[in-house]
Amino acid sequence: MKPVFETETCSRCGGGGQYSYCEMYGTKCFKCAGSGKTYSKRGLATRAFLIESCMVDLSSISVGDIIIKDGRRTVTEIKESGSKYLKDGVWIPYVQIVTPKLNFSVFPDSRIQIPPTVEKIEAAMQYQQNLSKAGKPLKRKAKLQLECAA
Repeated sequence: MKPVFETETCSRCGGGGQYSYCEMYGTKCFKCAGSGKTYSKRGLATRAFLIESCMVDLSSISVGDIIIKDGRRTVTEIKESGSKYLKDGVWIPYVQIVTPKLNFSVFPDSRIQIPPTVEKIEAAMQYQQNLSKAGKPLKRKAKLQLECAA
């Protein structure tokens, strides 16, 4: 299941995907990357909600897990990096995450993004329905109290 975030017509190019000419990129609109659509405020808030719900502590990642880092990556090895950083007067080694095409180092207390489950996507879509156009949660309690008083 793939999430469907709310979009709107690009305000820069009017939905055409093209704007002014640039010698390097042609007429492609930079705001929407030529698609003619951008995320609405509700869509951006929902996307941020889903990404945050898919963040886990580095300690819960193990070899064979799939993580999101410049695309989907399968972890082949987790080891201590040769580099260290100073925290509160103590040198702490970075943690290196090895994947088939990408190796990167992170802080030991980092959070890593994992692919969303169907349940998390459904929760995000439910969250999107409960947002105002400004991307803020609706105040349902006030509406319910008004309906009960009538």
